[in-house]
Amino acid sequence: MKTVFLDANVLWSAAANPSGMPWSLITSGKADFITPHYALAEARRNLPSVHLADLRQLVGRLRLVSDAFAPPPAGVRVPAKDIPILATAALAGAELLVTGDEHFGQYFGRTVGGVTIILPRMLAQALRTE
Repeated sequence: MKTVFLDANVLWSAAANPSGMPWSLITSGKADFITPHYALAEARRNLPSVHLADLRQLVGRLRLVSDAFAPPPAGVRVPAKDIPILATAALAGAELLVTGDEHFGQYFGRTVGGVTIILPRMLAQALRTE
């Protein structure tokens, strides 16, 4: 079973639309979905209060991992706020980092620090190849 790291924007999207694809995949049990406290706090901060109960329900399906702070691999350039996302995904042993963050754009479909970075729309296909 793959370990899939979810960035804050994916958590936000799933909680804001419980009938959408991210929610259904997360609740499917087809992967070990993880997220750090750092991403959860960001999603919670940006999510309209009407969806906070949905976020709590979603988090019950995830494994929370400790935040990690380490420099990105040589040559990898992401904003400071995204460095803990990449570091945590790598140190937690995630195979996939799912994010819609445009700052990761040049890395979509590439493996960085042992983690393949993909867009949310690519997740269903990635899990089918399991």
